[in-house]
Amino acid sequence: MSREVLRPNTIWDTVLTALKLHCDEHTWSTYIRPARLEQYDPRDESVVLQIPTDIPRGKFEREAVPMLEKAFANAIGVVPRIFIESVNGSVAANHEAPMPVAPEPRRSGQLGLNPEYTFENFVVGPSNRMAEAAARAVVDQPGRAYNPLFVHGSVGLGKTHVLQAICHGVKSKQPDAQIRYLSCEQFVNDFIDAMKSGRYTSFRRAFRGIDLLIIDDIHFLSSKEQMQEEFFHTFNDLYNANKQIVISSDSPPKDIPEMEERLISRFMWGLPVKIDAPVRETREAIVMKVAERRGVSLAREVVEFIAQTVTSNIRELEGAVTQVAALAGMLRKPISISVAREALKESVGLDAVRRTSIDDIVDMTCKHFGVRLSDLQSQRRSRNVTLPRQVAMFLAKKLTNKTLGEIGGFFGGRDHTTVLHSIRKINEDIGTSQELGQRVALIEREVERRSQ
Repeated sequence: MSREVLRPNTIWDTVLTALKLHCDEHTWSTYIRPARLEQYDPRDESVVLQIPTDIPRGKFEREAVPMLEKAFANAIGVVPRIFIESVNGSVAANHEAPMPVAPEPRRSGQLGLNPEYTFENFVVGPSNRMAEAAARAVVDQPGRAYNPLFVHGSVGLGKTHVLQAICHGVKSKQPDAQIRYLSCEQFVNDFIDAMKSGRYTSFRRAFRGIDLLIIDDIHFLSSKEQMQEEFFHTFNDLYNANKQIVISSDSPPKDIPEMEERLISRFMWGLPVKIDAPVRETREAIVMKVAERRGVSLAREVVEFIAQTVTSNIRELEGAVTQVAALAGMLRKPISISVAREALKESVGLDAVRRTSIDDIVDMTCKHFGVRLSDLQSQRRSRNVTLPRQVAMFLAKKLTNKTLGEIGGFFGGRDHTTVLHSIRKINEDIGTSQELGQRVALIEREVERRSQ
């Protein structure tokens, strides 16, 4: 299945063009034009923006972030999490400068890390205490404490935060350490580029001569035999040299489909730790921590309301705080439960439509197309499987509050760009095929009827 991947500078140009047309001159010149897109990471749907220190961060978040979220949503199909960095001097001199789609493997001082993903900002609770303790042990004794450290859990529960906190910790203790932090997809792409350009020896040397290797979303290696072979040798060389390896996945090692047994065995050599969904007390602590970082004042009752309403993952909790603060700012009202309810009613299940589950959507789609759930979750690409899979992804995004990554995870561990491609494909096909449009509408009505 083809996937559309937009380059960061293309995305930022699209955002700037839209805002130039739709925001007033004061907002444009004071907040938008001085900003710069420092990093776009499609794996966790986040962006890092840099602004000059003379722009108050809190005011930027109130005045500019709501408009930026809408503009990014139009550009990439999803509302990203926006993180703000204040830097000295002008930061927007060159919007055309090339930027990585995801953190590139670089030297320890240039890892492209999210500045907020530190241990200090990680809220510890029963669901993640073991993972946090193991990560700190790795920082204190890299290559000796737990090697490899294998962190697994569902989408949006903080795996990437843990991995980047390890990077920040090792950088602080060992400034000269050679660190490689990247997604598994980037590892694969770098390998392919090296093979095509005849730089395979350089590639191997670059990944073997490091102190710490951190790979996010290792399940991306599923069914890729040549990539698994390469990673097997990379793993062995680093492990035998007592270099630290940290890996994350949506699933525990034994549950990753089509992964070689010898790799699964090595993933189990160290410490596999699971991160679960946060309990209510932890969710409340996360809401307060996010609000504090963003300069938002929340009454205790509002904190409890958000934590009781948003229960699935940390990413949605962070987004909920942003939505509530943004609506209160636009309405020029203090943040209350009524404002929070209004802000969250369409995004986290307070309306009837959002109570729909992916299971209902898939069940109804399978009945209409005469396929099975195992077909939709398989790697098959025949038309009789691809079409219902794309329809189900399209409806899952429309009728649930799941992220692109969560939807892709349900359909056999596909990444968010595959889901985004499916959504756009069905949108286009509905416009040209009356039969498909009627079929999708029928499935949608039956799913909504079941959800009532």
